Amino acid sequence: MVIDGILADRDCPAVKDFVAELAKSSGRLADKFPKSWRLRLRDTVNTMPSAPFLWKFKHTLLTVGLIAVLGIASIAMTGAAYSIIWFARSDPPTWKYAIVHRASARRSYAKNDLRQIAVALWGYLESHKALPPAGTFRSDGSQGHSWMTQILPYDDQAGLFQQIHQGEPWNSPHNAPLTRQEIRGYRHPVDQQTIDLEGPALADFAANQYVMGANWSCARKDFTDGMSNTFVVGEVKDLRRQWADPRNFRDPALGINRSPRGFGGHFPGGALFALADGSVRFVNEKIEPQVLRKLGTPNGGEIITKADEANW
Repeated sequence: MVIDGILADRDCPAVKDFVAELAKSSGRLADKFPKSWRLRLRDTVNTMPSAPFLWKFKHTLLTVGLIAVLGIASIAMTGAAYSIIWFARSDPPTWKYAIVHRASARRSYAKNDLRQIAVALWGYLESHKALPPAGTFRSDGSQGHSWMTQILPYDDQAGLFQQIHQGEPWNSPHNAPLTRQEIRGYRHPVDQQTIDLEGPALADFAANQYVMGANWSCARKDFTDGMSNTFVVGEVKDLRRQWADPRNFRDPALGINRSPRGFGGHFPGGALFALADGSVRFVNEKIEPQVLRKLGTPNGGEIITKADEANW
């Protein structure tokens, strides 16, 4: 029969299309073909080989793209591995240079900030013939303002200073929102913590209590030991206060990095200090106590010798 011949030639494309169409329409053709044909048709469909996969141009593009991505990734990983090996085997290790350079840059920023504070103090000294008191306190025990508040006009913060009511405490309802503002120059570039036990707007520098104290300060004539031999402001890292707090002054006799209530640096080995002449120096934490006392007092009558200078 013709249908038998057609079904026998299963590899013919025309036969495949015919069979597929019959399979789709098998429900409609059920009543038009004898049962034996329908059975043979079912067997033919079930045993017919699947259509071969046709490779298209987009498959080629995808394959080429995948190979390119894998190649770039392998090159990048190889380069990173060689870089790590080179950094580790370099003598001395190059990564140490990067760390040292970053620390040196931060120390330079800190010295510049402290030098700007020293310049502001000089500006105040020229205008008032004396340094500002470390803090002002009223007879009833209430707190006034800090030395850092008084030098704001000389540190490019005149606008903020004018908004602060000097007749009210530094933390009064009016002044509190103002004195909680961060002053970048009063912060150390290494320490970015903005809130301590004392609250926000911390200061990483404090006054020398032998130069600026509660309701008093030194005038130029008081520096009989020499302005280049007297600490004015130093670096602190523990128990810091807000910059507007009038209690922000410390005793250098407590040593450097020895007491949380004394002066201490953010860099290992010492701390930064501004002297009365406006210079800034990094002072070794192992400085002799007697030399530290000489540098801490403005008019103690001590003489700084060459050996003392070598000790800082």
